[in-house]
Formats: sequence, C-alpha cells, structure tokens
Amino acid sequence: MSLTDKQAAFIEEYLVDFNATRAAERAGYAGNESTLASVGYENLRKPHIAARVKERLRETAMTATEIQMRLSEQARGAYADYITPEGGVNVAQMVADGKAHLIKRMKDTKFVMDIEFYDAQRALQMLGKAHGMFKDRVDSYDIDLDKLTDEQLRRIADGEDPIYVLATSSPSEAGA
Repeated sequence: MSLTDKQAAFIEEYLVDFNATRAAERAGYAGNESTLASVGYENLRKPHIAARVKERLRETAMTATEIQMRLSEQARGAYADYITPEGGVNVAQMVADGKAHLIKRMKDTKFVMDIEFYDAQRALQMLGKAHGMFKDRVDSYDIDLDKLTDEQLRRIADGEDPIYVLATSSPSEAGA
C-alpha cells in the first residue's frame, strides 16, 4: 500500500523525537492536541506505516561497527588534526571532513568559541568493555572441603583466603 504525502511526512517527523502527536502536527495534520494525538496513534497502528517506521529505523540506526569506529576516533583524539597553531579549532574543516561528531559541546563566549571534545579516556573504557577486557577476574580452585581440618574450615569461614589457609597450614593440620 502506498503512503500519502502526509503519511510519509509523519514517518520522517516521528523519527525525529518518537512523539506521534508532534509528528502529526509537523506533518501537516490539522486539529487540536487530542485530534493530533489520535491521528498519530492511528497512523502508528496502520500496518503499512508501522512497517515503514521499522524499515526507516533499520536504515538510520548505527551498527555496532559504526559505534566502535566513532568511539575509536574519540579514543585516538582524532580531533587533534584540527587544532590550529594558535590553539583554536578549525570547526569548518572538521564539518567538511565529517568529523563534527567528535565535538561534544560548543559555547560562544565573549571572546572565543569554547569547544569541548568527547573524553578519550571514557571512549577507551567503553571500547575495552565492548571487547571484554575489563571483566572482574574470579579465580576458582578445586578444594576438597572433606579433607580440611576444623581449624582450616573456621579460618576460611572467618574470611581468610582459602589458598592462604592451605599454604600456611602445617602438614599435620593439612591432613598429611
């Protein structure tokens, strides 16, 4: 089933903020808040519109690879190439090169443009986590509790490291 111009506009507007009421309004539907809410709700329940929304989401969503590429650029400080000898930032060139995503915030002050880049350390942490590099390490040992003495069991129950308890036990205490 083909989409009307308003339905196509509604889909694109819905993807802006996922607000069906506002999307209906921006797409050119008429009515008060209640009417626009109903139109938005009804549009999303129509199978051909819902299918197109899902399709557009798949088209516009970032892949895991794209996310890792962007984090890698942040972690590498890829913005360094755009810092001028005077200490400024060539924002126009960053935009032209498709690197504006490296900028976290820009604020115009009285004298200069204050530019903040994404934190490289945080990007490294996120990449490391994605690669499974920062898992808590848990060592496990096969210890036959039946062969431990009452004293060894008490020490372990009191919170001592089982390996330390075994290493510091006398041979007679260890059941030898």
